[in-house]
Amino acid sequence: FKVNDLTIGTIGLTTQYIPHWEQPDYIKTLTFNSAVHILKSELPTLREKSDIVVVSYHGGFERDLDSGLPTEALTGENEGYDILSQFSDSIDVLITGHQHRDIATIKNQTAIIQPGSKGTKVGKIVIEYTHDKKVLIK
Repeated sequence: FKVNDLTIGTIGLTTQYIPHWEQPDYIKTLTFNSAVHILKSELPTLREKSDIVVVSYHGGFERDLDSGLPTEALTGENEGYDILSQFSDSIDVLITGHQHRDIATIKNQTAIIQPGSKGTKVGKIVIEYTHDKKVLIK
């Protein structure tokens, strides 16, 4: 979408793990794929056509953002760390959820939020964009 003269590209993803808890009859016409797999396919084109790229991912982080050590079993339910590791050069903002954690940080020049749960927190990311196409995120 456009904001003034900027093109902001967005992509929404959910965890591939839904079939592990959802009633099969509710999802029988759906296919669930790895968020990493989808981004490998779709992100290059989105990045090429966008000044700013926002990924909204209903999933969390399977590893600690600083150490990279696992924080849970590596089942594929939460691929946020893998998304950052593989695509941070192409993603300006990563909005996450699912784990209900309070996360507000910047890693590898990508702003990351996960604003808790049940509407108890509001996540805010400020993006400044200069005419020479440099993005500053706070």
